[in-house]
Amino acid sequence: MNVVASAKRYVSDDRYRLGLFDTVADEVQRVLGVLSDERFSVTAGWSDEGFRKRVLAFEELFFDVCRVEVLIGYWGGAFASQVLTLPIRRTCDRLESGSGNSGWLELQWYPVLLLFYAGGVAAVAGRRYAALRELMHALVRFSGRGEPLVVAIPEGLNNRTTSFRLLPGLERHHVPCSDHRHEVLHPLLDGLLFLGSDYDRAFDWFEVLYALEYAHQRDREWGPLGRFAWKFRDESSPLLLVTKEAERAGESWAPLTAGLFGGSIERFKNVARVFKEHLARSPMW
Repeated sequence: MNVVASAKRYVSDDRYRLGLFDTVADEVQRVLGVLSDERFSVTAGWSDEGFRKRVLAFEELFFDVCRVEVLIGYWGGAFASQVLTLPIRRTCDRLESGSGNSGWLELQWYPVLLLFYAGGVAAVAGRRYAALRELMHALVRFSGRGEPLVVAIPEGLNNRTTSFRLLPGLERHHVPCSDHRHEVLHPLLDGLLFLGSDYDRAFDWFEVLYALEYAHQRDREWGPLGRFAWKFRDESSPLLLVTKEAERAGESWAPLTAGLFGGSIERFKNVARVFKEHLARSPMW
């Protein structure tokens, strides 16, 4: 039985928590063993073609782990939410720092980003915000210290997201890494969850929550921008829709009761307001 079939069998019932843990841990150990291959070396010389090949290699290597993250994010029981962060935490343990090519050192975070999005978009689609909080607040190793994942990922990737303009068709995109993830993860999530047109909403709302929770954690007016940014001025802007839902629900808004934004509607409103003002000043949008 392959890892995805095993995860489907175990994911929704906490009685099978040991089977789920073993299934995920075994696959993660296999994948991390492959990361030691020379093709993932951080000391190699940079090249645009090497970047394109490495992105594809990361996506192929982590494909099944991403599918497991989708299943756990959407269907997982109480124990499964803890297993949800396991692939990410162990992958972060293997990230190299210090000497090496800065481009490859930053791109190491791309598989972590894929896993984060796979589980996070699925959690939003299933309205499982406790699982989303587990993901965003998972402590991972970053620069020799523990940081919440929602902070570590954008700071680990640094400016490497702009390199995704090297991929075919993304040369002029403002958020090429986000647009690429949207394309890569669409068939994966739709194949497992049959989301149809709900995929775009779940993806955009996840990115909004990701950006705003980062801004909250770092107390900044900025957060990692995704596809929602170029929809900013539309009436159906995901940022606007998320804000309206939060204001209607108040303190009972599900992301708040799960523990995002410190559980405070006033904190959320302030973060969202400052973030929107920042976007409105940007000539890019």
